[in-house]
Amino acid sequence: MSNLLKNKKVLVTGLTDKNSIAYGCAKQLIINGAEVALTYLNEKSYKRSVRSIAQELGVDIVLPLDVTNNDQVKSLFSNLKTNWNSLDGLIHSMAAGATSLEELQGDLIDSTSKGFAQTMYISAESFLYLAKEAKTMLKPGSSLMCMSYLGANEIIDGYHFMSPAKAALEAISKNLAVELGKGGVRTNIISPGTIMTRAGGCLKDFDQMMENSRLKTPNKLLATIFDVGDTAVFLTSDLSKSINGQTIFVDNGYHITR
Repeated sequence: MSNLLKNKKVLVTGLTDKNSIAYGCAKQLIINGAEVALTYLNEKSYKRSVRSIAQELGVDIVLPLDVTNNDQVKSLFSNLKTNWNSLDGLIHSMAAGATSLEELQGDLIDSTSKGFAQTMYISAESFLYLAKEAKTMLKPGSSLMCMSYLGANEIIDGYHFMSPAKAALEAISKNLAVELGKGGVRTNIISPGTIMTRAGGCLKDFDQMMENSRLKTPNKLLATIFDVGDTAVFLTSDLSKSINGQTIFVDNGYHITR
């Protein structure tokens, strides 16, 4: 157990199960001394896995968050304020929205207006509104983080539907880095490689995507959710106090060799 993040309070959104990036982040943050609050999508996911994960990690603040429900977003921060006076970190780890698996795995040009709008909102725009609601709790040194992917800037087979959403997420993050940066709040993008998460597993030919990525990394290894978590620890800590508006790849070098 490290004291690197002692007295730091971090909100980690998007927890689904033990394969989720949110779990890797929460666990590593706690190992390094942070106090963590978790969110879950609905009662089904809470009963299926989130409740037991929270017990395992010793997390007392576990709150529902459907980002398409504005009242629930506001309620989240109202509840947080009853427990914490300020927020040292916020991690946005959500990506979803397609109306069907067929749409998610299909070509972008065949997407529906509803599916495209939902994906953009949940995967990108919601980060903006979480930051807006969190603003009164943020202070100089606070750190906002979101999860992107190489597909935000390059065309990757099987990622067509999500690509525009991740590009929008990165643009939002960079604007927040400037706007909130005036008050000493940092915003950075973590870009993990292919990791077998609940969301990732829904992508077309994802097993093949993972293997192709592994073979193209210099060390022939894929990053894990805990590697991503360690990066979140660094970005939450004062060691990263001068890092703002950056995209940090956690992919064992895949982004330079593909």
